Amino acid sequence: MANRRDLLGASSVFVLTAVLLWWLAGQRLVWINDEGIYLDGASRMLAGQMPYRDFFVLTGPGTFWNVAAFFHLFGVSLGSARALLILDLALIAACLYWLAAEFRSRALGFWLAWFFVALLAGDAGGLVVVNHRWDSAALSVAGVTLLAAGLRAARLHVNGQGARWHTRFLIGGAGAAAAYAAWVTPPVLLVLAPMFAWAFFARRWTGVVLLAAGVAAVSAIAGGALMATGSLGPMIHHFLWTTSQYSTANRFPYGGIIGGYPALFSDAHGSELWVRGVLVFFIVMPVIVPICALLAFSAARRVWRTPLLFVLACALAAVLSTAPRMDAAHLTYSSPLSYVVAGCALASLLPGRLRAPLAMALSFVPCIMMWNGVSQRLHLETAQTRGGVLFGEPKDLALEHSLEASIQKGEPFFAFPYIPIAYFLTQGANPTRYSFLQPGMMADSDEDQALASLMSAPPARVFYMDVPDWAYLRLFPSSDPRRLRMRKIEKWLRENYDRDQQFAQSNPGYDLLILRQPGARLSSQLVRW
Repeated sequence: MANRRDLLGASSVFVLTAVLLWWLAGQRLVWINDEGIYLDGASRMLAGQMPYRDFFVLTGPGTFWNVAAFFHLFGVSLGSARALLILDLALIAACLYWLAAEFRSRALGFWLAWFFVALLAGDAGGLVVVNHRWDSAALSVAGVTLLAAGLRAARLHVNGQGARWHTRFLIGGAGAAAAYAAWVTPPVLLVLAPMFAWAFFARRWTGVVLLAAGVAAVSAIAGGALMATGSLGPMIHHFLWTTSQYSTANRFPYGGIIGGYPALFSDAHGSELWVRGVLVFFIVMPVIVPICALLAFSAARRVWRTPLLFVLACALAAVLSTAPRMDAAHLTYSSPLSYVVAGCALASLLPGRLRAPLAMALSFVPCIMMWNGVSQRLHLETAQTRGGVLFGEPKDLALEHSLEASIQKGEPFFAFPYIPIAYFLTQGANPTRYSFLQPGMMADSDEDQALASLMSAPPARVFYMDVPDWAYLRLFPSSDPRRLRMRKIEKWLRENYDRDQQFAQSNPGYDLLILRQPGARLSSQLVRW
C-alpha cells in the first residue's frame, strides 16, 4: 500500500510538471544553437537520410531517433519535439519524488521535485531546449529508479510478498533504460558501473544477469538498426572523430559559466552585490548540489549502509560523464540524482525542528524565479509559422518571419557557421552534411568537405553570422585562437555572395547573403560585404 501511494505521488508530480513546463516552454521559440542540431537531424531522417551515414553527428543516435519518432507520430513542429523534452523533465521530477520517498519521506520527495522544477521554470527560455543531454539524463535517472524499485520488490518477494516476474521486469527495464541513455550520450555509460555493483550487492549474480539482459536487448536493437541502415561503420568513424576533436575546444572547468563569475558582479555595488550573490547561488545550484551530496553523505553515517550509497555512486558517475565540458549548464543535466542524495543525507543530519525552516528559506528564491518565468510567459507574442504555432519575444519572431519570407520551403540554403535551427524553422534544405560548423573544433577536412558541397551546387541564399573571435572564446575558452575562422568558406562566400542590407537592418546581428549572378548589376538593396 505504501508503494502504491508513492506511485500515485510520482504520477501527480509527472502530470503537474508536464502541464506547467508545456505552458511555459512547449512552443516557445528561442534562438539557441544546439537545439537545431536535433531538429534538423530528425527532419533529415524523415526525408530518408540516416545519422552518420548521411549527415554529421557528434553524439549518439538516440535523440535523433527519438525526435524523428515524435515528428512521425505528431507532425513536424517545434511543439512535437518539445513534447519529448517535457516528457524527459516530467519523468526526472517524478523519479526524484519516488527516490526521496523511498529513502526518506514523501514530504521531501515533493519538495525536491518542486525545487528542481522551479529552478528550471525560472529560465525556461534558456534551459528548456531539446538536446541529447536531457534525453540521457531522463533515461539514466529512470534506470536508477527502476533498479531501486526492482530491488525493493525483490526484498518483498523474499519476505513472501510481491511477484517474481515483477522483479525481473523492473531490473531488466533498469538495464534497458540505462543502456539507451548511453546510446543517446555515450559517456553516460559510466552510470551503469555502479548500477551493476548495486545489483550484485543486493541480488548477487541474479541481479547482474537481469540488468545485463536489459542492456543487451536494447544494444542489440540499436546496433541492428544501425547495421540495417549502413550507419554502424560511419558511427564508429564519427566517434573516433569526437575522441580526437571534441575536447580540444570544449574543455571547461568544473562549475564554470560562460563569461566567468566576475562578469556577473562587474556592475554591482553595495547591497546589490549580496542580492546578486544569492541569485547566483541558486542559478549555479547544479554545481553546488553534487558537492553537497558528497559532503552530507560523508557526514551522515546512519545512511552509509543503505542503498543511498549506490545512488550517490550513480550521481557522481553522471557528473563525471559531462567531462571535459563540466560547466554549470552541463551539470544541470547531470545533477538530478545529486538532489536526492543531498536531500536525504541532510534530512538525516538536521534536527526535526530545523528542517521546515530550512526548506522554507531555500524555497524563497526559487519561488521568485518561478514567478519570473510565469511573468515572462504572459508577455510573449504568438505567431503561426512553418514550425507550428509558436510564442516568443517580438525580435525572435521577427527574425523567423524574415527568414520564412526569404527562403521557400524545400529551398536549398546554408546557415553558417552555427545556426542550425534555421533549417528547421524554414524547412529549407541543407546542401551539406553539416548542421553546424564549430570553429576551433572542426577539422580542416570538415571545412573542405562542406565547401566542396557548396561549390558543387551553390545555394541561392546563406544565413550568416559574423561572430567575433572574442565571442567564440567566451563560449569555447579552450579553443585554439588561431583556428577561430573558417577562412576558405568565408573567402568563397565573399567572392560569390552579396549582403542583403534590408535584412541586416531588420535583424541586427544576422545577415542574409544573396548569390551573385555573373555579370549582374547590384540592386540598391545589395552591397558587397
